[in-house]
Amino acid sequence: MPYVKDYLGFDEDTGKIIHFHVHYKLILGEKKVKNYHLPIESFTLSHKKIYHNVYIPQNEMELLLLLIRVGLKTDLISIIVSVLRKRNTFPVNIVNEFNFLLKGYREDRFRDILKRSRIKLNNKWFYLFVKKLRAKKINYTFLLRYRLYIKKTFKKYRRYNTIICWARIIRSLFRNNIVIKRIVRNNKKRLIHSGRIFALVGADGSGKTTLVKILKKWLEWKLNTKRYYFGIPKNQYIKILNYFVAMSHFLAFKLLKMKRNYSCLNSIKWITVARVRFKQFKRAKHFIKRGGIVITDRYPPLCVKIVVT
Repeated sequence: MPYVKDYLGFDEDTGKIIHFHVHYKLILGEKKVKNYHLPIESFTLSHKKIYHNVYIPQNEMELLLLLIRVGLKTDLISIIVSVLRKRNTFPVNIVNEFNFLLKGYREDRFRDILKRSRIKLNNKWFYLFVKKLRAKKINYTFLLRYRLYIKKTFKKYRRYNTIICWARIIRSLFRNNIVIKRIVRNNKKRLIHSGRIFALVGADGSGKTTLVKILKKWLEWKLNTKRYYFGIPKNQYIKILNYFVAMSHFLAFKLLKMKRNYSCLNSIKWITVARVRFKQFKRAKHFIKRGGIVITDRYPPLCVKIVVT
């Protein structure tokens, strides 16, 4: 999205990854499109209060933004689906946000903000919305009428026309399709210059595999992460080779009483293992060049290692 900086942080006390955005302009609207720019950034910042030592917008200011967002984000399809499935008008998080803002709500300050904002607004729609919201009487008919009013009022603040907007929505639906996601590249975040590769090494049974899975799950919440196994591959070819190697050893030592076994099969097995490991390492190096994070079970060359004891 334009005018948005995206950051990941790490909290050493809790061990959690923190994800937050810095918005330089009020770009909002439909999901995945954000087709509207409200030119009231300075006005919003001038109506603030301190909450837990952090500046946040006043309840009335944030309530106005939320009322506008609801009108812009609510689409006809979601309303029809809610009616057919008999679901609530708004998602739970929106309801909770409304309840939080209405606790410290003052009508006189809300009226003043509406009056002094640079956007020409019909106050009766907002007062009626708040009134119905408090009485829990918002129905789908009112929501449709309110949506039409908001769309009409903020039409001049659109970033794209209707055709481009629908094209972006269709592209977003296409990209988020489950089948397409399996084919195209992972769209999670990557490190700016290059990625990192970490290896967990330790004795058998020390929990390397479990820790690799936990670390991957922890990181892939936001970062593009893969894991690789650099032990003896567990594919069918290696299992078959192991079986024939064991049989050749049995024949050589037990039946033929040979002191040494020059098994060609054993050499083939280890060449195959080395080849599989090398291919995996090449894939891992290519992945980190594109900013990905690689966590390996056992030790490939040229990486940071974590010893599990």
